[in-house]
Amino acid sequence: MTSLPPAFSGTSPKVQVGPTSGKIPDSVCRLRDLAYVERAIHRMLCGWGNQFYAWDDKIAVCRHVWDQACIVQRLRDRIDQFPGINSDVPVSCDLEAMTNVILMAPTFEDVIEGIFHVLNTTLVNAYLNFIEHVHSIHDAPTHQIIQEIVAIKDRHRRWRSAYRRQHPHVIDDTYLKRVEAAIASVNHLTQPLPVDDQNIAKQVGVNTDFRMRIGRVNPAWIATDDEDILACMSADFSEHITTRQLFWPIAYMRELGLAMDQLRWIYDSPELPWEFHYEESRHLWDESRHGDSGYSRMKDFGIGIEEVGFMHRPVSHNQSMPAQQLQEPKPDEWLTPMTHEDLYHEMFFIGLVAETGHF
Repeated sequence: MTSLPPAFSGTSPKVQVGPTSGKIPDSVCRLRDLAYVERAIHRMLCGWGNQFYAWDDKIAVCRHVWDQACIVQRLRDRIDQFPGINSDVPVSCDLEAMTNVILMAPTFEDVIEGIFHVLNTTLVNAYLNFIEHVHSIHDAPTHQIIQEIVAIKDRHRRWRSAYRRQHPHVIDDTYLKRVEAAIASVNHLTQPLPVDDQNIAKQVGVNTDFRMRIGRVNPAWIATDDEDILACMSADFSEHITTRQLFWPIAYMRELGLAMDQLRWIYDSPELPWEFHYEESRHLWDESRHGDSGYSRMKDFGIGIEEVGFMHRPVSHNQSMPAQQLQEPKPDEWLTPMTHEDLYHEMFFIGLVAETGHF
């Protein structure tokens, strides 16, 4: 169980503009810090998210990524409404150090606990502390935003509880102590951190050796190239309505694979502006919903993924190996970080070749 921050002294609003704060209230500086941490969660979910195994969990992480993007956008919009500050101002490198500790978990299941239990509990307490000390009338828009964010956090808490019932796990004690110490070092996010202009935070993971692992896929879901059912159906596609009825659910189901690729697009482009990551998060969520829609229709027809294949070609495996003999990737199999050219080519292909061709 993670420790809670020190008890709050009361519920009276605090003066937010001190003798040295200038035009920028302390409350806005706290929003700046909170926006950084929420964006760090967004990046961590993208960096680790392809390790979810079951279909429903793959769908869920895509929704979590979009939820996090919406949280970040809400905070950024509110910060931009105040004079003298904008949502891209630097933050303390201590926040980067804290989130890097959470990112560098010993296992995938540990990082789930680090994000959805330890850090989210800290954030909810910080948000509740915030609205205790910021006037509900003078700063009513921020109160509304925080209430919306806390509701999302509660949904994530309930998801984590359900996930743990299916996948029990006890967080590594050494990792937990490191995370708790890191959170304590930033005062549980209950006050703004001073910013040293000579040592500002970069995005979480940038200053670490963290690399995305090869995505986990059930070997039974992988079909080799010569077994691809969509290729076999293409000959009858133009003449038979039944073929088209079967083709589209399978094709849509496989769009979840694009969403898994988009996790990498976001994580491997930390230098691109937030606007790109926000729009790509929406696109990622769209693709995951397309996949779930296709799979739902497949189930109506009594078709399982293992019968048609989630992926039609093995990635980083022997192309001639039968699908049933394929093994899960080893934990030390890493993806090479994408270059700008890689990202451009993938987005060009999806947007201007694949999508246009299907339309």
